[in-house]
Amino acid sequence: MSFQSEAATVKAYFDTEWKAIQGDLEWSNRWGSKPAVVPVFYGNVEETPSGPQPFLRLTIATGDSMQAGLGGGATQRRWRTAGAVIVQIFVAINSGERIARQYADKVAAILRGQRVGDLQFRAPSLVVIGAQSGGAWWQLNVNTPYYRDEFL
Repeated sequence: MSFQSEAATVKAYFDTEWKAIQGDLEWSNRWGSKPAVVPVFYGNVEETPSGPQPFLRLTIATGDSMQAGLGGGATQRRWRTAGAVIVQIFVAINSGERIARQYADKVAAILRGQRVGDLQFRAPSLVVIGAQSGGAWWQLNVNTPYYRDEFL
């Protein structure tokens, strides 16, 4: 699996699962009307909603690769690549953390222990970042490690 196909697999899976749970997400009336999908932005795209509506940013942080097994021949070596999917959750400052934590629970449930193609997701963790971007947003991160093996 290439780095590009790894990213495409994560994005396609997360998009599908995130869209499927939109009806379960809470919404504050002070954010305006609820969109069909709380938006998710990906790497190298600097977008933020114009209003106070929540949004997510997903980053795929591919980590180190190493030889994980010798196997029975030159084409049977196992190579393991580790990484993490980081989903940043942004809600308007001073809107409380309840909804942000609900979104974090949903993100964690989407990724926790799932096997998607060659990717094996592990247990997510939550990191409270707090106020960001000049005080307009409050942020939580859900960090989910993963690994994938290739036999070459």
